[in-house]
Amino acid sequence: MCSEPILAHGIQAYKDSQANKRSDAFDTIAMTVIFTTGVVSGCVPMAYNSNMAHAVCYGCVTNKETEENHLHGEIVAYGLLILLTVDQQMDELQRWLPVYRELGWPTKLSQLDLTASHIPQIVEKATSVHDIDVSPYKITADMLTKAIQYMESLD
Repeated sequence: MCSEPILAHGIQAYKDSQANKRSDAFDTIAMTVIFTTGVVSGCVPMAYNSNMAHAVCYGCVTNKETEENHLHGEIVAYGLLILLTVDQQMDELQRWLPVYRELGWPTKLSQLDLTASHIPQIVEKATSVHDIDVSPYKITADMLTKAIQYMESLD
């Protein structure tokens, strides 16, 4: 329920926000994020209130610089790319990459003060938290490692 409004209006909403301008695009995104995710988040049992993207976020913030210099949502956004890759939703990944790039959202570890040397600690933490269990299939360290490496291989 969030992806289509964000794809349709997100870039314009971001530009309007940067210009301190309230607009229909900005209102649409605010309502999408606050009400759709907020209401759902508050209504579902806690066991289902997270996902692989959050697990990857928790893995990334094992690096002090990442935790101190990057916002939670920014890191979770990167985690969503990993989720799409692990889930083999490559068409969806390709739909989102231009949006990420235009908005300056992270698509590479370096954009989060991380390097390939951090992959083992990211994966170790990500696979140790409950958030990884909210999936229709078992998520393995190998799956996460390959997904991160795949994202690193993209231009």
